[in-house]
Formats: sequence, structure tokens, C-alpha cells
Amino acid sequence: MGVVYRWVYAVDASVRFFIRDFNSLRLLIVNAAVPVMVLATYELLMGVLDTYIDSMIAVMAPYSRAMVGNFLHFIGSMMYLVTAALIIAFTVTSVFMVNGLISGLRNDLRAVINIFRSSMGIITYIVLIMVLTSAYSFALGVSISAALVLVIMKVLTTLGIVPISNYGINMVGALPELLPLLLIITLTYVVEGVVWVRRYASLP
Repeated sequence: MGVVYRWVYAVDASVRFFIRDFNSLRLLIVNAAVPVMVLATYELLMGVLDTYIDSMIAVMAPYSRAMVGNFLHFIGSMMYLVTAALIIAFTVTSVFMVNGLISGLRNDLRAVINIFRSSMGIITYIVLIMVLTSAYSFALGVSISAALVLVIMKVLTTLGIVPISNYGINMVGALPELLPLLLIITLTYVVEGVVWVRRYASLP
């Protein structure tokens, strides 16, 4: 039961820290939310426009389907290059941000070590904090992008540029493209967190 209690304590302490010291994690959350927001905005916007473009081609210019398809493919390729650049920037900046967070938590981490008497407890503690941070960043980025896409589509229809009557966006359809990015963000934060913990917490 003692081992179970310690693991429950690790989970409880991680969640409590995430809620209590949310401001300490703010830069980490924003740093990860930016690439999510950019990619999600692109995926949601293209999902809406693809439907509109397909309907326009079928009615007005069926012969131009290949040309439009090539153009959209080019835009998609450029977008993934932008996303790759954002991931690189995220990785570099996250190194310094996670370093600052862990160094600021030095006393808290040593207190957790005294409770667990082993490195696994403190590693679990920081891993859970990083997973919560990544999940919140993902939710924040997707939420902002969804609102942004709806605003963009409303502006386009109001100006008569794109006469779309349905403002629905396919969140489920965009998830397969976004989940790999969430995995990258989570692994980056977890690995960096564990590395800096081992440096600052003097683990056995």
C-alpha cells in the first residue's frame, strides 16, 4: 500500500502544482500552443475551402481540377515547411524555458525526493506536469485556431469573397494531422524535463 500511496501522491502533487502554479507554466504553454495553433488553423481552413473549391470546380470548370489540386498541394508543402520551422523554434526555446522552470523548482523537487526516496518518484512527478502542460497547450492552440477560422470565414462571406453558407468546421478530420505534433511536443517537454531534473535535483 505504501508504494500505491506514493504514486497517488505523485499524481495528486502534479495536478495540484499545475493548477496552483499555472503562471509558472504560462511560457511553456504558449510556446507549445503556437505551432499547434498554426497547423490547426491551416487544417481547419483548408478543410472548409476544399469543400467549396470542389463544388465550384464541378459546376464551373471541371477541366481545372488538376491545376487547382497542384496549387493546393504546393500550399500544403509550404505549410509543412513552416510547421517544421516552428517545431525547431519550439524545441530550441523550450530548452531554456524548461531549464528555468526546473531550476526554480529545485527546493520543491528535493522535497518530493525525500518523500519517495528514489528517482522514479520525482521523474513521475515532472513527467506528469509536462504531460498536463502539453495537453493544455494542445487544447488552447486548437481552440484559438477554431475561433480564428470561424472569424476568417465570416469576414470572407461578409465581403462576398467566398459565399459559404455553412460555417461548420471538421475538428475530427483535422485531428489525425495534429496528433503527431502533440506527440512531438509532449516527448520534447518530457525528455527535457527529466534531463534538467537529473541535473538540478541531485538524484541518486
